[in-house]
Amino acid sequence: MSNNIGKCPKCNSILRSEDIQDIDFRGFNRIHTAYVSQKCQYIIGFSAAK
Repeated sequence: MSNNIGKCPKCNSILRSEDIQDIDFRGFNRIHTAYVSQKCQYIIGFSAAK
């Protein structure tokens, strides 16, 4: 089941959970995740795991 997440700040498309790609990358002490709109390839957010 897909949930509407909201609008992309760049292209104004309504994003669903499957429209967002999670890209993990390594920081100094932890793994970070960038959330990217698959509709326009815009980075819409970041998070960091402890």
